[in-house]
Amino acid sequence: MPTVQNVIDGGVAYSTLNDTTLAVDSELIGVVDRAQKELMARHSSRFITKTTVSAPGAGTAWTAPATSKIHRIEKADGTKVHVVDVDDQEAAFDPRVYRLTDEVYTVDNNPNPASDALVFIHSTVPTTLSATGNNLHGFWPEWWTRILELEVALFLAVKDGRASEAQLIQVELNSKKAEFDMDMAEDQTTEEHRYTEPG
Repeated sequence: MPTVQNVIDGGVAYSTLNDTTLAVDSELIGVVDRAQKELMARHSSRFITKTTVSAPGAGTAWTAPATSKIHRIEKADGTKVHVVDVDDQEAAFDPRVYRLTDEVYTVDNNPNPASDALVFIHSTVPTTLSATGNNLHGFWPEWWTRILELEVALFLAVKDGRASEAQLIQVELNSKKAEFDMDMAEDQTTEEHRYTEPG
């Protein structure tokens, strides 16, 4: 997996006019970090992981993992846990929970907070990159690292006042992002859905 330094080196190599003394490491690390987070957030359903939250104890709630989106909640045995509206806790689903901000509360004690762990299937949130030796996120598709390099190249060109070059980089970057969006949209597992005839 490429490191932040690999990305910075690729961005610097874009132009012989790049002067790395114009930017400190923390600025360039921030460019890479923000770009990766933004692109992964745009396609949150593509970057899925699981987090198991242990039973919190009777009378308390499970704390959902920090994420942009929760796709499914299960009990440890794989049973789907239905999420109902806080104002409709009598909905005919079982087991079921309702959610208040990041806290998940049981309905009718099923699942049981005293004994049941919950498995959250959710979009992953990349850990903040803080050093040049940090690896990109493990889910990041390496073949799209060029986008991150272009973000670094654009930052350096803008900071150095090379407006015409910055415009050219922006055009290339926009094109790569459009290709990335198409690739992410196509790279999805085909889902199977049931259809029940009415009546």
